[in-house]
Amino acid sequence: MKHINCITINTDASFHTEKKVGGYAFYIICDLFKIQKGGKFKAVPKNSIEAEMMCMANAIYTLLAQKELPQTKLIVINSDCLTSFPKIKRKSDSDVGRKVAILLRDLRRRMAHNESLPKFEFRHVKGHTSKQDARSFVNRWCDSEAKKWMRLSALEISK
Repeated sequence: MKHINCITINTDASFHTEKKVGGYAFYIICDLFKIQKGGKFKAVPKNSIEAEMMCMANAIYTLLAQKELPQTKLIVINSDCLTSFPKIKRKSDSDVGRKVAILLRDLRRRMAHNESLPKFEFRHVKGHTSKQDARSFVNRWCDSEAKKWMRLSALEISK
């Protein structure tokens, strides 16, 4: 089993409030691999916060689907949606928040290091900035990709 210090999951979603459609994108990176993915939501988010959490769920599910995962000490989830973080817990009033918490628990178990569950942190990334750091660059990619998929979903509904 391979060992890494940290795996970082960057997420963003875009939600069309009138047409009730959305798109998502995530960028997962660690010392061993990188996964970039975007798409249209299969289920309809109720609002932009739920769309953000659904994106996190998609990213974590994608990791869980990997045949082999390294052991790690830390899982970081970067998002520009601060209001989603407190909703992610097993006793959340949000169905999606509970689902993300369960998926995150399962991921931590799969990536346990020396029988110790990895710590995890939610980190806020300020969206829509011109900063040139890596987190801001990845957030811009996720934002652009999520908007692309949201627009495609909106177009499909308009037809």
